[in-house]
Amino acid sequence: FKAMIIAGFGGFIGTCLRFLTGKLAHVITVSAFPLGNFAVNIIGSFVIGIFFGLAEKTHLISPSMNVFLITGFCGGFTTFSSFADDMYLLLQQKHWLYFGLYVGLSFILGLLLVWLGRSLIKTARDTPDPAKNAPDFQVRSVFSCNAAACGRPAAGAFLLTRRAATDLILSLIHISEPTR
Repeated sequence: FKAMIIAGFGGFIGTCLRFLTGKLAHVITVSAFPLGNFAVNIIGSFVIGIFFGLAEKTHLISPSMNVFLITGFCGGFTTFSSFADDMYLLLQQKHWLYFGLYVGLSFILGLLLVWLGRSLIKTARDTPDPAKNAPDFQVRSVFSCNAAACGRPAAGAFLLTRRAATDLILSLIHISEPTR
C-alpha cells in the first residue's frame, strides 16, 4: 500500500507537469503537430534514462525513490497512450508528413535521449574525480575554471563538457556520493 501511495504522489506531480507542458505548447504554437505530447515523451525519455542509470549504476536510488521517480513521476509525465491516439488522429486527418515526423522523431529521439541519460550517469561514475576527498558532488567544472585554464579559445566563452553537464544534473537533484 505504501508503494502505491508513493507512486501515486509521483504520478500526480508528473501528470501536473504533463498538463502544464501541453498548455505551454498550445500557447507557443498553432499546428496539427502534437508538440505537447512530443515534448513530454522526449523529455521523459531523457529523464527516465537518467533515473534508470542512477538506479542501475550507482544504486543511489532507493526502492521507494525508484517507485516515486520511475513508476510514478515518469509514468504520469510521459504519455504513450496519448501518443497512440495522436498517431491515430494524424492518420485520420491525413497529415501524412506530421504522422511520419511524429512517429519517427519520437522513437529515434526517445531512444537517443534514454541512451544519453544513461551515458551521462555512467560517465559521471566512471570518470576519475580529482576531488575524491570531497564527500558531496559539486558542479566544479562549469563555474570554477577560467578560459585559459580550461583551454577555451576566448575569454568569456562557455564550455559545458559532458562531465560538467552530468555534475549539473546530479547537483540539481541533490545527489551526494557516499562518504568513503
